[in-house]
Amino acid sequence: MSSHRIYHSLGNSSQMFGCDRELFLINILMCGALIVLSMDVMVALVAITLGVLNFILLLYMGKKDILLRPIYLRQLRYHMYYQAKASWHCQSFKRYH
Repeated sequence: MSSHRIYHSLGNSSQMFGCDRELFLINILMCGALIVLSMDVMVALVAITLGVLNFILLLYMGKKDILLRPIYLRQLRYHMYYQAKASWHCQSFKRYH
C-alpha cells in the first residue's frame, strides 16, 4: 500500500496557503486594489513587497496558532465582562502597600 501525503492546510477549511483564509484574501484584495487604482510601477512594487511581507507574517501566525484571529476577536467582544486583573476575592490577589 502506498502512502500519500496529506498537507495540513488542505485538511483545514479555515486556512488557505497555510494562513488564515479571510486575512489572506483581504491581503490579496488590498494589494490588488492598490496596484489597479494607482497604475504606477513604483506603487505596484511597493504593494507587491508589502503583500509578500504580510503573507509571510500571516503564514507565521497560521503555523503558531490557527485560531489566533477568532480568539482575539472574541476577546475584544467580551473585554467588558472579563477583566485582565485579579479581583479582591481571588486567591492570587495581593495588596502592595
